[in-house]
Amino acid sequence: MDTKKPVVIDADGLFLLNDNLNLICGQPNVILTPNVMEFQRLFGEDDQAARQKMSLLGAGVAVLEKGANDRIYLPHCNEVHSMPTGGSGRRCGGQGDLLSGSLATFFSWSLQSGEPNPALVAACASSYFVKKLNAAAFQKFGRSLLASDMVNQIPSVFQTEFENSDPQ
Repeated sequence: MDTKKPVVIDADGLFLLNDNLNLICGQPNVILTPNVMEFQRLFGEDDQAARQKMSLLGAGVAVLEKGANDRIYLPHCNEVHSMPTGGSGRRCGGQGDLLSGSLATFFSWSLQSGEPNPALVAACASSYFVKKLNAAAFQKFGRSLLASDMVNQIPSVFQTEFENSDPQ
């Protein structure tokens, strides 16, 4: 992979990296989005060994580990940021796809705005956003919520959380 384009890698892309992590080492503007199991397959179960393996990725790679408390790893500076819990506790199929899509959008916007750490800003925003989408859909549909119910909440949640100009 020798591209300068920003990349968000999820699902089958992560599976491909299990034995080929070198494909992204040293690449700029890459964000991985593993869930807990995918994270363990990529980096191992031992926290210290995982951090060591991640440190080899280079300054351009960030990792957003999905879970009850999403964690954002910036391996080049050995930082880990834990996001607050949120959502409903009812994770549905397709929620990771919503995270990847929103992450790609926020990442593009962060890069265009000249943010000093666009991957961190994008990962924080998408983690927060998807948890708010989940909570809004759960409030309407309860345990029967689907990813499409979350998609339908995008305009109102985005307006409330990101475009509301009223000081609070």
